[in-house]
Amino acid sequence: MFSYAGSWRRRAGERRIRWADAILINKKELPIMTTRVQREVDLMRLAIEQAAKSKSHKPTDPLVGAVVIHRGKVMQAYRGQKGQGNHAEFTLLHKILRSKDLTEGATLFTTLEPCTTRGHEKLPCADWIIRKGIRRVVIGILDPNPTICGRGYWRLVTNGVEVDFFPYALASEIRRLNSQFIDAQISRPQLSSKVAALIAHSKDARIAPYPGLAWGSALAVQEAPDLRDGWPVDTIQIKLTERQYRMPEEHAQPFRAYFKEAYERNNFANDGEKFYALVNPAAFSDAPSLTLSVASTRYSQVQYVREVVAQNSLEAGSTLATLIKGDLRFRFPHTLCLHMIIRTSDGKLLMTQRSPKVKFEPLAWSLGVEEQLSRKDFIGRGKFSARKWAKRLMKEELGLGPSTYLADSMGILSVFLESQVLNLSLCGHVELQMSARELAKHLRHGLRTDYEFYDFAFIHAERGQMLEELLTPSRLHHSTTGFRILSAFIKYFGMPSEEDEPLRALV
Repeated sequence: MFSYAGSWRRRAGERRIRWADAILINKKELPIMTTRVQREVDLMRLAIEQAAKSKSHKPTDPLVGAVVIHRGKVMQAYRGQKGQGNHAEFTLLHKILRSKDLTEGATLFTTLEPCTTRGHEKLPCADWIIRKGIRRVVIGILDPNPTICGRGYWRLVTNGVEVDFFPYALASEIRRLNSQFIDAQISRPQLSSKVAALIAHSKDARIAPYPGLAWGSALAVQEAPDLRDGWPVDTIQIKLTERQYRMPEEHAQPFRAYFKEAYERNNFANDGEKFYALVNPAAFSDAPSLTLSVASTRYSQVQYVREVVAQNSLEAGSTLATLIKGDLRFRFPHTLCLHMIIRTSDGKLLMTQRSPKVKFEPLAWSLGVEEQLSRKDFIGRGKFSARKWAKRLMKEELGLGPSTYLADSMGILSVFLESQVLNLSLCGHVELQMSARELAKHLRHGLRTDYEFYDFAFIHAERGQMLEELLTPSRLHHSTTGFRILSAFIKYFGMPSEEDEPLRALV
């Protein structure tokens, strides 16, 4: 006795072929089997064998194998075969089978659901499959990473690719092979439905339709694979492209009019250089780093977006929708900014009040300090880590050198959108080797290059006070402060729970 485990559909006649799970474990248990079914079983097993060869950075990386059959010819690949971290499907379709003549109309067997977004300048595997004309894809297991799970399937089927799945017995083998990867994904901090509803209720209208970690007008577009550790700043690569932003034709005339009108008000005589992200970054549990590709723009162009484009609800909403739903390129200038959460050695968090002289949100209170990316953070050409940027922030904003903070604690928790001004920022974190009292004394009497904040205070890095400050602010918050508080809370304690005292009455 056996149960049917899966089905494949042939385009000619739409004939369905089924087989028993038992045969996949012991072929002798079912004496009669079609040649095609046997062939597909063998190809699935070959994909699993390839997965076992995968080259990984760490135990929690996925092990993935891929096999293509085209006109009777079989080709296979595994993750990392042609380069560290390269996905199996990308390796097979781009590195090995470069000609579309070798893939048009083919069937692909892959042990893990194809990804739908990759790092800078990397086409997702689902898109490679579509581009290469693959007719049918057979998937071993869905990706447990919540940012991908199910999206690879839908990306394929909505583009006319037939999708089937490995039967249960073989899927079980893949799960055992990837047990550490799967455990790492499903053990990621999860929000309860009630707290998720509270966070959703906090979202501004512009970002309300979109999932992801958010608070107020700030929405994470890329969270670190481990929300409690983040990416070390040395693994955040910044690639400078030496080209300047050009205003698109439809905005050229409105921008010129704005520039003339706001010349004195915004001091455009000093139209300084700013840097914006070219591409919406992506990273996964198996990604050792995050790459930010940046180019230069001008202060006046950034201000035009903030004061004109961002204030047009229809245009701003359309811009956000296009970006978040899949257009990975930023088609508007902004100024890439690092928002750093500062924790003292005695468990307190620095809050700073912005100077009345600053252009954006004067007198508002931030959790930590902010610093825009600058030409100072680059030397020569190529890629640079974010450490120099972070070190400059600590020196200019706080007057602190490397000996005053724990270098290993300096990391990036997420990349997020400031939706109300259409700006991209990084949420960072660092722990000091000095107490709140020592830091206060230093800030009062130490030398700082920048004086973008003129007052400061501290809150305790403990569950109750952090949630209380998040839900009922004691001060006028900067528009990103709630997001930073929530990010810091998750880092220290995991996701908030309805059992937390400040939340009980609300959830």
